Amino acid sequence: MVNIATRVPPLVNRGVLPHEVQIFTTFNGAAPHWQTLMVDLAMTVADLKMLFMNDPAVRRVLYNIEGFNPDKIQFYISGRVLALEEHLPLLIYNVAANDTIRARYLLVGGMAKKGTKKTICKMERLAVMRARVTHQSTLVQEPANMAMLNPLASPEFSTQTIGHMNDLQVVMQLKTVADNVTRGDKLAKAIMPNLFPQITIMKQQRDELERSIKGAEQAFELGFSEKYCTDAGFEVAPFYDLFEDRINALQIHGSQQAA
Repeated sequence: MVNIATRVPPLVNRGVLPHEVQIFTTFNGAAPHWQTLMVDLAMTVADLKMLFMNDPAVRRVLYNIEGFNPDKIQFYISGRVLALEEHLPLLIYNVAANDTIRARYLLVGGMAKKGTKKTICKMERLAVMRARVTHQSTLVQEPANMAMLNPLASPEFSTQTIGHMNDLQVVMQLKTVADNVTRGDKLAKAIMPNLFPQITIMKQQRDELERSIKGAEQAFELGFSEKYCTDAGFEVAPFYDLFEDRINALQIHGSQQAA
């Protein structure tokens, strides 16, 4: 018997978003373990596994599995023989509301050793990236920020940008950055600040905004606490009295205007 508390960390509570859908999962086809989950279609299968394993009924079953290993849990959907790939988002598999996803615990064989490198074909890699960009674009509200996504997503953006560089030092600096990258899949992230300097400004603005938000929250909490905090704790009854006083004042004012 294994205590799975260290294997299945608690999931942070999250609000239900407009694009979340309800799906049903079952563990090894056992009826008592049917469960309903609210999932974000942009979440990965690995995220789904975390939600699944944090269900109390499922945890009780997993607790009784000797040598429990979360890597042995795989998910399947109807019409597909192969297990869902954990690094892929659910929307890749066309998961929709009220779909059923089967969870299976592999008791013997089946899975590659942990740490084994998985080969991902170009089409699959691009499908995942395109899905992420599409999902993120639905969250962008500023037209100017939306407009920058298409040029950045163009396969010719990097070559055209470098081709128009006229400053030798800038080109040499970019080459130095690229030369220090040892993995091809890390190259894009490393050189982007040189090809798209606005990203640095955006990050600085984000950091400043986060500091301002934190400062505003702390400042308000200080003022509120100074007003209503006592040595015995918070005494907030006077705060709620404000609503009654203000409502009465507004009703009187409205009556006087009507007269």
